[in-house]
Amino acid sequence: MADDAEVCEVHGCPVQCRSVRVVYGLRRGLKQSPGYLGARRKRFPHCDDWINGVCVVREARSRAKRVCPQCVAARDALLREQHASWLRSHQPESV
Repeated sequence: MADDAEVCEVHGCPVQCRSVRVVYGLRRGLKQSPGYLGARRKRFPHCDDWINGVCVVREARSRAKRVCPQCVAARDALLREQHASWLRSHQPESV
């Protein structure tokens, strides 16, 4: 499993343990598209995207996950370059 790595196989840097949101139910949208999932596997396998909690809702709202800071940066760069309108629509509004 990719999350068991101590070093990111793409970037060669240590992964860090972070708390990541668990999302339950059927997910649709950009982050479930075949293009995004393919890029994620190849270019940023240890990004801090949410964790799929499948369909059975449990108490867990977050879970520890190994995250590579360079994978997060690569994911963010891909979203800015190729999916800017999606990214803008998913930003929290400023107060």
